[in-house]
Formats: sequence, C-alpha cells, structure tokens
Amino acid sequence: MLFSLITMAIVGKLLHNKGYEIEKLIPFVLIAGLVAYFIPIGAIIIWPFKVLFGIIGGILGFVGGIFGSTIGGIGGITGGVVGGIGGLIGGVLSVVFGIIGVILGIIGIAIGLAFGLVGLVLGLVFLFFIPATILFVVIKVLHSETKIAPDRR
Repeated sequence: MLFSLITMAIVGKLLHNKGYEIEKLIPFVLIAGLVAYFIPIGAIIIWPFKVLFGIIGGILGFVGGIFGSTIGGIGGITGGVVGGIGGLIGGVLSVVFGIIGVILGIIGIAIGLAFGLVGLVLGLVFLFFIPATILFVVIKVLHSETKIAPDRR
C-alpha cells in the first residue's frame, strides 16, 4: 500500500514536470498505483539481493554450524573425560569409605556386645545375687542358734 502511494507520487511528479495537467495525470497515476499495488515491484527489485544474501547467510550458517559442532564436540569430550574421572574418583572413595564403615561397624558391634555382656552380668547380679544374699542373711539370722539379745552393749 505504501509502495503504491509512493509510485503514484513519483509518476505524478514526472508527468507534471513534462507538462501534463491534473486532468491528464489522474488516469496515469491511478493505473501506476494499481500496478504497484497488485504487482510486488519492490519484491522483484529486492529478489536478487535476497537470493545473494540468503546464499551468503546459508554459507555463514554452515560454517558457524561446523565451528559450533566442533567446539561442542570438544566440550562434550572434555566433559565426558572429566565426568569419567570424577566418577572413578567417586567410586574409589565410596569403596574406601565403605571399607572404613565396615571396620567401624565391626568395632561398634564388638563394643556393643561387650557393653551388652557387662549389662547382662550386672543385671543378673542385681536381679538374683543381691536379693539372694539378702535373703540368705535374713534366713541365717532367723535360724541361727544364738539369739541376739536386745540389750547388747
């Protein structure tokens, strides 16, 4: 639309400079405006540049893609190697700390069993030995031959 108005103005100016009057200008200007509106003259003019810059853009895009894929591939390889080394180090450390954990677990089991055994022995002493001793002393006192006098000084 804008291009057709510009075309009408240019045709009107050219014909006015050649001596055409306004009555004779109107049909030419209208025909030029319709032709410019329905035939994309601007697109026809710009087409060679569009093709040329499209080819240049495609070539530059292809070269950029090659560089990008090369740099990306190098980055991917580097990341894979670093990740593999990190995984190896992590695996070794997990094995080492796993062994340390097993050793500490065995030591903890031994300590737990020792304290459990001590607790069992003390429990048996408090549960059976001390009451049995008290009961033995009470029975011994009650069944003794010698009577303890209440006035012993």
